Amino acid sequence: MGESLESGTVPMEKGRFTFPKSEKLCLRDEIEAVFVSRTSFVNYPVRTLFVLTERADGAPRLKFLISVPKKRLRHAVDRNRVKRLYREAFRLRKSAFEELVPEGKTLLLAMVFVSDKVCTFSEAQASVRKALSKLTDALRDVKSDPTEPLSDVDS
Repeated sequence: MGESLESGTVPMEKGRFTFPKSEKLCLRDEIEAVFVSRTSFVNYPVRTLFVLTERADGAPRLKFLISVPKKRLRHAVDRNRVKRLYREAFRLRKSAFEELVPEGKTLLLAMVFVSDKVCTFSEAQASVRKALSKLTDALRDVKSDPTEPLSDVDS
């Protein structure tokens, strides 16, 4: 075990490589909070939305959601494949995302697929890696001035 889907393509990080139900963004209020916050950036083929919230007792530091609209990919098999690829790419980088979250906060992270073509695993990995670097910059700005509201981070 411990090997990536394509051997040698994913540098192994320290940490647990699990993605339990508690770390899935599925509560209506939390999903609404992410989409209402309007803090987002695009790193093609996904749009990444995020918001920092206060962490409740026993809540995870990070919750993740991937959405693939039917308008973009008409076939369910294609939508499911893209979601599976992004969940796997995220799972392998999850510990790096968790390190960004300040103490006492939960990062709610949603990715919306905006391409109309099914991607490969390497493209999903690259997209998640870019999202991590853009999110690092965005959260660094938030940490430097916590009184300033979050704004669109499009670049």
